[in-house]
Amino acid sequence: MHKLIARALLFLFLAACTFCAIASEREVVAKIYGRAIYRDELQGNDKNLESLLIAPLFERFAAENHIRATESEIEEFITATAGISPSATLPEQRAVMHDMGKNFVLGWKINKALYKKYGGDVIFQQANPLEPVGAERRFLEEQEKSGSFQILDAKERAKFFEYYVRPQHFVIPPSEVNYDLPWWKGVKSRQ
Repeated sequence: MHKLIARALLFLFLAACTFCAIASEREVVAKIYGRAIYRDELQGNDKNLESLLIAPLFERFAAENHIRATESEIEEFITATAGISPSATLPEQRAVMHDMGKNFVLGWKINKALYKKYGGDVIFQQANPLEPVGAERRFLEEQEKSGSFQILDAKERAKFFEYYVRPQHFVIPPSEVNYDLPWWKGVKSRQ
């Protein structure tokens, strides 16, 4: 019986050593709020450094600035963009539409707050008619400087910031940037 227990413990010890060796060989590419991001996490089609860094940074910015999407704003977004009342849909559709609406409303409010705080260039994008790339760049640089995130691989860092530092197309003149009214309030409902 003691031999069986000793063998089991030896097996567990060797397995743990193997796991530790594999884990220590993983290359840390970046860190966000102290959590390591490994190169192998960037392998999937929908995984890149931006997707792993931007969301947590913006989520914290929203929380610190008390930014949230209200239910009435979400319903207003859905009605304006989908042309139907959320209550007229199936529960599964309603949940998907609600999540989408929440993300768009929250994104717009975060963009508005970033632009108000940092200013800079705003560009037109099809999915986001007023994207404050200049404000996003300044925010990201500030977050990096404060240690909220760190990109350890020089090539990955350059790739991450490339979107924000390159010359932008479709820059909206500052006199035409207006975050007073959400863009979807200008969409004519199909109802």
